[in-house]
Amino acid sequence: MLPTSYNTSELIARGAAIQASLISDYDAQTISEAIHPIVTLVGHTIHPIGIHLANGHLDVLLEGDTAIPCRGRRVYKSNEGGDVVIEIFEGRRETEVVQTPLTPPPEANEEDEEVEKVMNRIVVPERKVAVVRVKDVKVGGEVEVHVQIDSEGRATIVGREIGRKDGSVTKGVVEPEKTE
Repeated sequence: MLPTSYNTSELIARGAAIQASLISDYDAQTISEAIHPIVTLVGHTIHPIGIHLANGHLDVLLEGDTAIPCRGRRVYKSNEGGDVVIEIFEGRRETEVVQTPLTPPPEANEEDEEVEKVMNRIVVPERKVAVVRVKDVKVGGEVEVHVQIDSEGRATIVGREIGRKDGSVTKGVVEPEKTE
């Protein structure tokens, strides 16, 4: 019988053991070709990247550990006219514990109310990457945001109002941080 949950500190070891059992029937040449650096060295995003929302969470455009090059896109409706400012952040995954009352069976005593703890995985903003300002958006207009990361880790961010030929388009490039 398979367990329904795993100890998170054992997951990498379990994955490695499963992978080893899968490739045990292959010959040495096939294995060496499969793990050649040209095949296995692909850059990945480290943190999720998304739009900062009013509730403090991120609307994730690109998940953490996404292979690069990659891109993400979202469309937001503007409730007010004027400039729309969109903040793009790297995020951090957290577990949010929400307490909700259990639904008692019909014959249960109403006085003994139990509380169930539900854990939700959320993404909270950690480091601001860019700010996009789309000017003169009409009331009810839709603003589209693109985030594209190339193979060098350079992010190109574009914001524009959909369906407006005379509207402004905001475009910027964020260079990757140099690590020494």
